[in-house]
Amino acid sequence: MFDLTKEYAHPGMVDWLSLWLDASLVPEPLRLLLEKESGKIMMISPDGVVEWERCAWESIRSDTHQICLRINSRLEIQGSPARVGFRNNAFGSLDIRYCAEKMITFALSNQGFSREILPSLSEWGCTRIDITRNLCMASREEPAQALEALKYLPSGRQKVSFEPDGVYIGKRSPHQTAKIYLKGRDAKRLHASKKAFYTEEELLLSEYLLRFELMLRSRKIKDLSKLFNRHWAEFTPEFLLNCHDEFFSKYLSDAEIVDMNTLLEKLIEVAKASGRTEGAAKAAHAFYLLVKQYGFEGARRVTTQSTFYRHKKSLEDAGVAASDLVQSNVVPIRRKPILLCDAVCSWEDVKRRIAALKAA
Repeated sequence: MFDLTKEYAHPGMVDWLSLWLDASLVPEPLRLLLEKESGKIMMISPDGVVEWERCAWESIRSDTHQICLRINSRLEIQGSPARVGFRNNAFGSLDIRYCAEKMITFALSNQGFSREILPSLSEWGCTRIDITRNLCMASREEPAQALEALKYLPSGRQKVSFEPDGVYIGKRSPHQTAKIYLKGRDAKRLHASKKAFYTEEELLLSEYLLRFELMLRSRKIKDLSKLFNRHWAEFTPEFLLNCHDEFFSKYLSDAEIVDMNTLLEKLIEVAKASGRTEGAAKAAHAFYLLVKQYGFEGARRVTTQSTFYRHKKSLEDAGVAASDLVQSNVVPIRRKPILLCDAVCSWEDVKRRIAALKAA
């Protein structure tokens, strides 16, 4: 069931699959067992007549899974293939055929059946595919800055909404929707609620990650299958990465984060463009250094009100957000684009990338 050579082979992963098979293709022993062990949802009329009855989703009990199944007119299996056999879904495989087979085999084995009792993937349908990539950044502060930068980009045709847990794009679209969020915060939440398990090192490393999730819904999957004349199980890792790139590239092309190491040069550039002097830029930079040394409130107390707001405006024009100044430790970051090519495929890859970025 497991092939570690496929788990971390690409800088991306299939984070969720929703699969279905017509119930007529399900052997009777399996169908009867699932119907017997499943909870029931009923519609009961006011006079007590059961109008209809359906099986509810049944979660497979395990600490290393996120798989559910149910049987009605279809056998449905859904969940995160990355969680099958692993403590968390931070990284995984981008081979959709391998992911689907792993989920189906796992679900059947927990019912006491082998994979061979059900048809091949060519007979299965798919109503949801989540493609996820983790971008590794140079510091633990950069993911939050990048997320903030994305708030000011044009949204295009799909609605962009900003919620406490991240940025959503096309949240209610029947075709495809996306989410960008801080993996560090998400990992801590899942670990604390015991929905996933991370080591202390993984929790620390996750703070360097900005996570990009693209959900392909049923209509989009059908459109892609028709357009490229291929079954969903024939979507290659390269094809899925291209779908991910195509969606997010229009949102990331203008997104940048600022480099505090080159802040003085940026301040001088902005000052000249707005008719201010180089001396004003240097004074704003000195104020920034004061904030680094004494904190935001400490620097504010020793600066006159008019000078404070002038320096604050200069720093904001150079790309320094007010929230960055409020932080007790203002961390150096660079003005650079947010690139999907910085995606990583494993925890070891994260460590290598961080070391390389810090050495640069």
